[in-house]
Amino acid sequence: MRMTHYFWVFAGLLIPALGAAAWTGLSGAESHLTIGLISSVLAVGTHSLLIIFMIVSGRVLREAVRVRKLSQTFLDELNVFFTDRRAYPAAGLASAFIVVAAVLGPGNRSFGIHPSVHILIAVGALVYNLYALSLESRALLENQRLLDRASIELDAADARGEGPVAEPSPGVVSPMPWGPTLA
Repeated sequence: MRMTHYFWVFAGLLIPALGAAAWTGLSGAESHLTIGLISSVLAVGTHSLLIIFMIVSGRVLREAVRVRKLSQTFLDELNVFFTDRRAYPAAGLASAFIVVAAVLGPGNRSFGIHPSVHILIAVGALVYNLYALSLESRALLENQRLLDRASIELDAADARGEGPVAEPSPGVVSPMPWGPTLA
């Protein structure tokens, strides 16, 4: 499966989950807290998936440029994602927005905040998350096309008998490999 398929599966689950959270919130259903929590976790996971895919694809392309003498233009094109595209910051902002909405849900009991604050922020988070998903989807499609072009070029180099020109870098070995992962 391609990274876009994974993302679309998560997004396909997220959209109805956000709709269900909104519906149960507006109707005052008891299940709103559970559905809202599940939706917010799914939203953060979906947006984090975009960030992870971009980091991993950047690492793969960087290694291909270094080890296989792939054209530097592939990295230059990937860097456009971080400078010109809005999807990367949108993913972080959408995650933060949905978390704020989730935290303010019980805010009227915990912090004495009027329930309308949660409603306004939750509606804003819903709209912004849908907007962010559209940006992220387009960015992932462009990134997938870039990876496909790199794959075609690497396959052509293999067919010509051109092998690696350097050893792959082993990466940095952390003394606590699980520490950053758990954090």
